Amino acid sequence: MAADILTYSPDQVALIFGGYRVSGWNRIAIQRNTEFVKQIRGIRGKHAKEVSRDTSCTILLTIPQSTEVNTILGKVLELEQTSKGKVRLEIMLKDESGGSVFTSVECYIGGWPNIVYGAELNEIEWKFLCDSSEWTLKGNEANKNAITDMISGALGSAGSAVSGAVSSVGNLF
Repeated sequence: MAADILTYSPDQVALIFGGYRVSGWNRIAIQRNTEFVKQIRGIRGKHAKEVSRDTSCTILLTIPQSTEVNTILGKVLELEQTSKGKVRLEIMLKDESGGSVFTSVECYIGGWPNIVYGAELNEIEWKFLCDSSEWTLKGNEANKNAITDMISGALGSAGSAVSGAVSSVGNLF
């Protein structure tokens, strides 16, 4: 069996905020502000898990100090200041060569970045704070992986079992 060739191209990763597509970025990092699943330790060795409903996150965008994105984000912060904190951005990060998509409609810039001037071109890191977000994380390969198919089938079976149990309980009353 021939191995699939998996590809990644940073040119295919689009960061769009307020309808503007950011180009020339060096790094984009997204991190949730809380743990999604947390283990709750119980007595007698019995544990449970807690799944957080908090989807807030932080995005760090690192760009060269010479790009026009800095001017645009600076104007957004000026508007934030004159409107006394009423600016909200819609933001989307999408890997167009795969299927990963991140979106938030409750995003704002987390303040002025630190700026360093030196003999060489430096980077500026902007922080975006998102009060809520939606995530779809996928690789860039075709869905040929047996474990992916197995998990998808198991989730479908579990959903059917829960539906059947709810129906059976409903028939008791």
